[in-house]
Amino acid sequence: MRKTLSFVLMMAVTPLMAEDAVTESAAKISVEDCLAMAEISDLIAGLRQEGKSERRATRILTKGRRAVDDRYIAGVPTLVTYFYSLPEEAVVPGDAGDIFKASCLPKEDDAEASE
Repeated sequence: MRKTLSFVLMMAVTPLMAEDAVTESAAKISVEDCLAMAEISDLIAGLRQEGKSERRATRILTKGRRAVDDRYIAGVPTLVTYFYSLPEEAVVPGDAGDIFKASCLPKEDDAEASE
């Protein structure tokens, strides 16, 4: 699941990286973007838990008052498709964001090594 999430993460953040040169991996996105996408993952998990359809979840997060920041809208359909493709019990609000963060935040060992 982690390899798949890394791929989905890369696809979801590609629009964010279009402003800059496209980096080699999604692990190089900013901490701010990683945390925002993790929050969006939790929102998707919550919408799924509420019984919203995949199409409705995408619409809620891309249009209207509950839409995510414009910067992240392009990545929403990829994330929604990914999280709706998983078994329902695997998509839990809180856990979805934590798993997402684990795939893009620097690990403590990596952060210490760069200092």
